[in-house]
Amino acid sequence: MTVNENSAPTPIGITAPSDPNYGPSDLTVTITGLPTNGSVFMSDGVTPVSNGEILSIMQLTGLLFQPSSGSFGQSSRFSYEVTDPTGLRAWGEATLAIAPASSLPPVTRATVLSVAENSGPAPIGIAAPTDPNYSSSQLSVIVTGLPNDGTVFLSDGTTPVHNGDTLSISQLTGLMFQPNAGTFGQSSSFTYNVMAPAGLSAAGTATVTVGPENTPPITPPVVAPGASGSSGSQPGTIWQDPASGAVAASGAVVNTPLVVQPSQTGDLVGVRLQNTGSGTEPSGYVTFGQVFLPGAVRPGDGLVARINGVNYAVQMDVKSTNADGSVRQAVLTLDAPAIPAGGSLDLMLAKGTAATPLPGAPSAAALLASGYNTAVSFTFHNADGTTTTDSASASAALQAALNAGNVKTWLSGPGVNEYDVVTTVDGGKLKVEFDIRAYANGTTTTDVIFDNSWMFSPGKTDLNYDVSISQAGQQVYSAAGVKQYLYSMWDYQVASAGSIGPNVQYDVPYLMATGAVPAFDTSNGVDPSTFQSLTAAETGPMGTGGVDTYMPGTGGRVDIGVQPNWTAQWLLSQNATAYQVMMANANASGSVPWQYTDESTGAPVNGFTYNNFGYVTVPVNGWPQVSPDGHPTADGDPWSPDPAHMPDLNYLPYLTTGSHYQLELLQAQANYAILSVDGYATSYDTSNTVPMGFTGSFINIPGAPDPTTNSPSNGNQPRAVAWELREVAEAAYLTPDSDPMKAYFVNQLDIGMKGLVQEYIVDNFNGQYGQLNGFIQGSTGPNMGEDAPWEDDYLVTSLAEVAAMNIPQASAEAVQMLQYMNNWVSGLFTNGPNGYNPLDGTPYKLNVNDPTTGAPYTTWSQLFNANITPGFQEGDGGVQANPTSLINWATQTYGGYGPIAKAALADEITFTQSPQAIQAYGFVVSQIAYAFTLAGESETQAYQQYPQFSIVPRLPDGTWLENSQMQIDTSGASTVTLTARGGDSLLAVVGNGTATLTGGNGGTDLLYGGGGRTTLVAGTGNDYLFGGSGPTTFVDNTGNNYLHGGTGANTYQFTDSHSGHDTIANFNPATDHIQVAANLNGNGIASGAQLLAGATLSNGNTVLHLSPNDDITLLGVSNPSSLLASILVS
Repeated sequence: MTVNENSAPTPIGITAPSDPNYGPSDLTVTITGLPTNGSVFMSDGVTPVSNGEILSIMQLTGLLFQPSSGSFGQSSRFSYEVTDPTGLRAWGEATLAIAPASSLPPVTRATVLSVAENSGPAPIGIAAPTDPNYSSSQLSVIVTGLPNDGTVFLSDGTTPVHNGDTLSISQLTGLMFQPNAGTFGQSSSFTYNVMAPAGLSAAGTATVTVGPENTPPITPPVVAPGASGSSGSQPGTIWQDPASGAVAASGAVVNTPLVVQPSQTGDLVGVRLQNTGSGTEPSGYVTFGQVFLPGAVRPGDGLVARINGVNYAVQMDVKSTNADGSVRQAVLTLDAPAIPAGGSLDLMLAKGTAATPLPGAPSAAALLASGYNTAVSFTFHNADGTTTTDSASASAALQAALNAGNVKTWLSGPGVNEYDVVTTVDGGKLKVEFDIRAYANGTTTTDVIFDNSWMFSPGKTDLNYDVSISQAGQQVYSAAGVKQYLYSMWDYQVASAGSIGPNVQYDVPYLMATGAVPAFDTSNGVDPSTFQSLTAAETGPMGTGGVDTYMPGTGGRVDIGVQPNWTAQWLLSQNATAYQVMMANANASGSVPWQYTDESTGAPVNGFTYNNFGYVTVPVNGWPQVSPDGHPTADGDPWSPDPAHMPDLNYLPYLTTGSHYQLELLQAQANYAILSVDGYATSYDTSNTVPMGFTGSFINIPGAPDPTTNSPSNGNQPRAVAWELREVAEAAYLTPDSDPMKAYFVNQLDIGMKGLVQEYIVDNFNGQYGQLNGFIQGSTGPNMGEDAPWEDDYLVTSLAEVAAMNIPQASAEAVQMLQYMNNWVSGLFTNGPNGYNPLDGTPYKLNVNDPTTGAPYTTWSQLFNANITPGFQEGDGGVQANPTSLINWATQTYGGYGPIAKAALADEITFTQSPQAIQAYGFVVSQIAYAFTLAGESETQAYQQYPQFSIVPRLPDGTWLENSQMQIDTSGASTVTLTARGGDSLLAVVGNGTATLTGGNGGTDLLYGGGGRTTLVAGTGNDYLFGGSGPTTFVDNTGNNYLHGGTGANTYQFTDSHSGHDTIANFNPATDHIQVAANLNGNGIASGAQLLAGATLSNGNTVLHLSPNDDITLLGVSNPSSLLASILVS
């Protein structure tokens, strides 16, 4: 048997021994050997089995095996002997193997290096590959290709690297490149394969470009469609904006920084501390949040920060862990050295011990004895025109908590202690919380939180007050006329003298590799001119930031995306200004009236405690009057919350700061996502008309009867499902293990995901739609028979986030849902031959049922013809009869339906590896590039300004495919030649000219033909080739290639030995041909008849065998004899 790493006790599955003379009850079993990599238990899963123990046959067949924690890639044996009453014996054994918990390959990141002509050896800057199962010391690197315009050296700058060399990860990250003398204006690649012990591998590439000395980068001209032109690969015929780091029209872009990479055993991840000020930043304590790869860090591991070769002690406060017990997220604190003006400090987080430990942070009593105090004074303007004063003191609140023995500690260790204490003012109407961080060097920071979120306090109301904050007797902040309505919070942070605040810059590819952060494209850079400008009023008390206060507002918005645009800009730039914008908008979340606090617990009111909250429209059990949408009313606030249009405000801010206040805001929004949805659809109390929210699902799957009408419920909008799922998953992922709300969010996530799988996969709710199955029903679905594909795309991006988080059950079910939805999400762009024009794949909405009869549409042609809209204009429902480009805002990267589909298809590729998704993705990215060419605009510049949907796919070889690796010809030239520059590539042509597209030496190339005669030449990896509408010739190579015929006549050429296991899809024996070299691989085959004589069938597909290790599978061709006229061997 084989079990996964860290799995629970699993049945071994031993078959009951038998005896010709005796029954099972007469036989005895003696254990003779136990596995070395785990434990064997009785069927109860808790009673261990010992060597020499006597068992019955029933006990033997019920045995369970649980692997040792952290073990995988191993196998050992369990053995036993069976004895009958006469003493005759037989021996048996079971081999117990342990597979890694994840079957994902290593992950590499593409690298781009530009050097000047005649320069000396320069670091290539390859990021350290990562693996979900193995540390970097267990990975090996094999060099597969060298650049042709220079030499690659080891880090000493003198030892050359050769093709086929085996390197360590530290050697890979230290490689250097020196151009050949006199070489410039050239680009080539260094390629490599990363191998994991289990046999999985990933290809990596570094593209090196040699420019002339002292010459600035030049933006290549763009040739408009139909312009005269020349053949070949002239820059003007290719969509290819300036390389990352070049100067765009709107100003210098800010690129994702490359922080220090692991170089020795125990290294984890690099971080950079940046001083953006004009003066030296002194040494001092820094606290920030960090996520780790699963399995990389254990809670008991000691961490250090290696800075300039010196190990500095790091305090690690573990907040959340993975299923294997490893650290998922922690808050880290270190005493950092001084940083010069405008400078930065690189540090490597590593396992180890510092020579000098942190000295010890003050206890609560010691802090009070030191004279610490932060005080707040209020003047309240009452509704009757009177004023009253009140005050709150952090030291008094801390002393009271000490006396009561209920001090809450958020951080605890030798570097910093954080004490979170609470008091009230104005007769208990306003809660004031002090989150006090006391560092070992005597500095403090105090987060003062003003909280009007009580749900049950008598006399609670909107408040109007003046406030001032003082520290050590000196006023440090004041605000007049603060109007704080119910169910809201705001905060102000106070730091003592000597505190420092460097800009913390993360290893962005590492964050993405952990699964905590969506895979955004790091190759474009960010345009800093688009960073939001926020006024003081928008960022002061109760400020709304840049968030749209009328959330139901439709259309493309900067706050709606896989992440809000400002969060994506910060992530991809790590810029200090972008960070300030992100945090200002995160703080605006506090002013949204979805903060519902239970006085009895201090936590958000939730379905564990109040299972009818949020669903009633009249006061129940002392609840306040609620609005028609089921939420408590707050007078005078500017907000109109809406789960279908809510931005993601606090996830990355909490993940990276470790702020307890940001966690509170994250949980409040996730709780709103749950409570905002009517729970009729999945479960309700049949004895009462009040639905039971906790036992239902926030996803609100349509179809179940509404108990008040006994008719099918409308269900939830798919876009609401998407954003609610995202919020709940993020809270489940990051809420600390010790927090009681952890179980609540995990439970709700599990219920929601299980409900989706049950409804759409197990019960096949949409099976009635035949070829169209795969979309998600929503509020318009069951009653009106409509679907909005872009809402389905939203949901795909949220499911992908859940899938990447490696949360037991939920992540696996998210992958199942992505597999289910792929038929629809990808099918909108791949069913041209079946009657649906793929240029209409991005509609506003489609009728999926006949509006008159209600009958479901079941074929793609039926769907298309029924939805043609006469006089179609962008934004209309339905489709355009004869579009010439992708419909509905293909160039709007902040919400056009094409860019949204591109993001969803990227996620489908990452988690399903579906060839159909790869086909659809190539079509969409090509048509988006064409749309930008028609508009005379730059696609790269658009994504630099609005990257919120710039998600990239992880190809089957484990490499992320970024825009910098794509060449898309949109020129309309009569002759086009595109050649991969090395590493994984996407090559495509949009136009009717004669085209030749040639893959390279990367792990995976994607090639897409156009409307003219096209030749697609595979590279040396495992490539995907898709024919267009013109005649296509496919030239195979040595990889395991997927060749998808276009709608024109297709010819498939196999002339290279050791061509691997190739697949041909969409083969038409009436028009297509296969050409095979005679005696290929020395097989002696000289005719098509000979080749067909050895053909076999596998799952209804014909397999042509070119050697024992080389073959061609023709999908959907079940009769080999039908191929006789289609095969030529010569």
